Formats: sequence, C-alpha cells, structure tokens
Amino acid sequence: PTLPPTVLPDQEDKTLAFIRLNALYALACIEVEYKREYLLCFNMLGVYVLNTGHRSRKQELMWSSPPNKVAYTAPYLLSYCQHCVDVYDVRTTEWVQTLPLQTLSGSPFNFLGTLSICMVEGQNFSLTLEGC
Repeated sequence: PTLPPTVLPDQEDKTLAFIRLNALYALACIEVEYKREYLLCFNMLGVYVLNTGHRSRKQELMWSSPPNKVAYTAPYLLSYCQHCVDVYDVRTTEWVQTLPLQTLSGSPFNFLGTLSICMVEGQNFSLTLEGC
C-alpha cells in the first residue's frame, strides 16, 4: 500500500513555526539516517527533523554565509555561497572547511557536488571535489 505524503516540517511543531512565519525558501531535504532523520536545508539555516516532521535536534545547522545552492555527498553538505563553498558534516552539524573563490558564481552539476562549474573573474572553470 502507498503511504500518504508527510509534510516536512510538521505544521504542529511549534519549535519550527519560524520557518512558516519567515521568508525562508527550501534548498534541499537530505536523508541523514535512513528513513528516520532528515536535514531540511533552507536559505538561512538547516533544521533536523524526524520522518514525522517533528524536530529531532535542538541545534540547527547555521551557515557561515547564506547559500545559493547545496549539494550532498554523505556525510558532507556543500554550501555554495557567493564567494566560497562551505563544507559541513551533517552528522555533527560542524563546519569542516571553506573553499574560497574570489568571485564565485557557482553551481553543482550533480546533487553530490563532486563536479561543479564556477566563474572566477569572468572565466568559467570546472571544480572537481575528490575524497568526499
């Protein structure tokens, strides 16, 4: 039997009401733990929820700079910002490193983020991430 869709985040969870009340837009939904926990990535932060849509962790994943796009290669989330790509460990919510680019207009070619295109000082470059 087909299960009905689940609304993420749950509309009844008052700790997540700020998502509905503010002008946040969704970037991605990442499965952190198989069919149990998800990271909802918004333009201002990431929020961990259970498969029911209720908050699973008190701590949010806070971006160092608001991302334009995100990509995911377990367990790393790549946050594409205006001047850099920030890397976070979704298991611990910790920032891992920043890949600085002078003038970045970048975008991942795939959701894994292992191949990206970026523009640096008016020239197009491909960015390949290995060891993810």
